[in-house]
Amino acid sequence: MGAAFGGAAASSAGGSAVPSAGGSVAPSLDSAFGAARARAPSSAAMASYANENSAAEAGSAHPDEGKIIKKKVCMDGQWFPVNLLMDHMVNKGHRHGAAFAALAKKEQADILAGRRTLDLDGPLPAGCAKRQWMGSQSGGCDVCCVVRIKTSDDAPGLDLTTCPRCKYAACANCRAPDTTCYCKDSNFGVAYGTDRKPWETGYW
Repeated sequence: MGAAFGGAAASSAGGSAVPSAGGSVAPSLDSAFGAARARAPSSAAMASYANENSAAEAGSAHPDEGKIIKKKVCMDGQWFPVNLLMDHMVNKGHRHGAAFAALAKKEQADILAGRRTLDLDGPLPAGCAKRQWMGSQSGGCDVCCVVRIKTSDDAPGLDLTTCPRCKYAACANCRAPDTTCYCKDSNFGVAYGTDRKPWETGYW
């Protein structure tokens, strides 16, 4: 029993069959444990994992593309924190996540590496000097920052009220008489009257 186990173990490590104590050839464990061995990180994967900015060879897919190892994911032959990927897939909102998912792997890797950005909004509208004077357009509430990911078409939404001009959004729980958007002369599309309250200001 010990000789057979030793022969098989040596076969698995060396990649070839090894004679057992009785003179017969002990079978390799590769066939029995092939699936388990395939799940283990390859030496090439760990080499590139050590260098986060190493790219896959041109025209060839990385052997561990898409795998998660030690809280990092392999994307286009480069290793990135899983949390960074989740930021773009989920945390930045459904609109951003859908646009990111539609990109090619190389484009996704370029965004994760900071070599390019994913700008969904285009140029700012006339009169708006800063991006932070616009609503997030994340599909969530800009007041409490809650984003609800619908698992089906029948799932309830957030019942958002969105300004048609600055795109600032408030959910039903946050929408109150003193909730204001970023516009100077209107609030959620309704023009201010002559009796404006002190908090009814805005930026542009």
